[in-house]
Amino acid sequence: MVMRRQFVHHLFAALLLLTHVVATFAHDFWILPSLFRAGVNTPIPVSLYVGELPPGEPYTRHNIRIERFADINLSLDPSEQKDIPVSGEDNASPAGLFTPTVPGLHVLAYRGKAAFIQLEADRFEAYLKSHDLYSISAQRARAGQSDAPGKEKYSRCCKSFVRIDPIKPDPATPMPVAHFDQPIGLRLEIVPLADPYALPPPGDSGTELKVLVLFDKRPLSDAKVSARDLKDPAAAPVSATTNSAGQAVLSLANRGSWLITTIAMTAAPAGISLSSSATLPTTGPTGLFVPDWESTWSSFTFDNSAP
Repeated sequence: MVMRRQFVHHLFAALLLLTHVVATFAHDFWILPSLFRAGVNTPIPVSLYVGELPPGEPYTRHNIRIERFADINLSLDPSEQKDIPVSGEDNASPAGLFTPTVPGLHVLAYRGKAAFIQLEADRFEAYLKSHDLYSISAQRARAGQSDAPGKEKYSRCCKSFVRIDPIKPDPATPMPVAHFDQPIGLRLEIVPLADPYALPPPGDSGTELKVLVLFDKRPLSDAKVSARDLKDPAAAPVSATTNSAGQAVLSLANRGSWLITTIAMTAAPAGISLSSSATLPTTGPTGLFVPDWESTWSSFTFDNSAP
């Protein structure tokens, strides 16, 4: 009886997530703080946005969907760093409030729980091609599934860099060293290999920002990485593909408020995973949703508008 009640509970949760996802679709997802640079003890509202292209739409906070939403001070020694939860009310937008008490380079991190979606074959194939996921389309073709609906489990990982200045800046005292190239443990993560806030002014060919893409803590090759200026949504995105070491170089045409994105998609593992602790069976008379593919969407925002 206990197992039956647990099963019904998990099934209800699965249907809830599936219903929610069909309405929102698996678009880019990013963190947008109200300020990318502020002083200590400044309350900073933090918004979540979703959309195929900027400016996107505000995304209401749903606690049931959050696995991790925290602030980490990258200017502290790694042994002293810890997650400080970003507080916020359920069903609210902005999604949280961040009040830094220590100066340095802070990263806001978000990891959402898995959700599910199904698209008709033509829409799914168009979606794969629009994101350069040609290898998945080819796998479907080899399996004779090009005309089959796309059943997908997806989740989101994103982070945002915010510079926090001391209350009384002292020119003789430099800012603490920022571990900007330190991964923070997201399943799919874009790691800058140069400090985005210390990039040189753009030249005729722009400013190069080298990034590393990690998937399950390993470099991810052949991943499309795109950069868009959130302050100029009409501008064409800049894209590059990661090499065998998981690295890509983006040429940023100007200083701005930048959104960097990437996607990883693989064949879905057996079972329907709602979270790290809840898995539903994939067979039986219940007609449960069984995904064929699993995608992880990642983003990274920063603003280097100030010289």
